[in-house]
Amino acid sequence: MKRIAWGTVALFALGATGALAVRQEPVPEYDSKSAFLYNFCVYTEWPASAFTKADSPIVIGIVGKDPFGDTLKRIVGDRTAQKRAIEIVRFEAVKDIKDCHLLFLPATEKKNIADALAKLKGTSTVLVGESDGVAAKGAIFNILIEDKKPKLEVNTDAAARAGVKLNSRLVNLAKLVKDE
Repeated sequence: MKRIAWGTVALFALGATGALAVRQEPVPEYDSKSAFLYNFCVYTEWPASAFTKADSPIVIGIVGKDPFGDTLKRIVGDRTAQKRAIEIVRFEAVKDIKDCHLLFLPATEKKNIADALAKLKGTSTVLVGESDGVAAKGAIFNILIEDKKPKLEVNTDAAARAGVKLNSRLVNLAKLVKDE
């Protein structure tokens, strides 16, 4: 099992704009998770059919109680990914989810993973969780914190089902998880 050191997280997560820089101080949890979400946008390739127009933005959705506050907006800022703007939307509940490319399911919504997966079936939405077991249940990414260090899991079977391609740089940072 690979563990991601904070230096690696800072190098990967905060250096996605091309200029890689190492941060020595600890990165607060949701700063780190926000940077991961941004990098998932950078290092994931969606099929053309996932976008209504050539210049459609990549939409990051958050379902339920938003743990990021303004952190995600601050990290994403005016950055782009794959020559597309990034838009952040919030959904009150799983039933409200619609058209997004990346969906964050906070720990408070773990009980709704089966409903979220059913709602996303047949789409190219990248589901990201932060709770034990969500990658094995079908989320593509899971960002866990163990001993104050992030641990990234990836379910490549779930990515294949969604029709998305994950950059090997991203996959190599993660622990591979198979479906239950």
